[in-house]
Amino acid sequence: MAFFCTCGKSGNESAFKELIKITGKKPLATLELEAKDIKDEKYLEKIEHFVKHFDI
Repeated sequence: MAFFCTCGKSGNESAFKELIKITGKKPLATLELEAKDIKDEKYLEKIEHFVKHFDI
């Protein structure tokens, strides 16, 4: 299981905590994308790192 979250500036930590509470499981990987990541074009690097956790 993996979690990802998109947000304007913050909120990803609380979102991940809520998902852990709902599922009862910790994720193998997490991805947090903020608006600045899109603006600065850093999102691709973050996505590439995220997907490396999976056997696809």
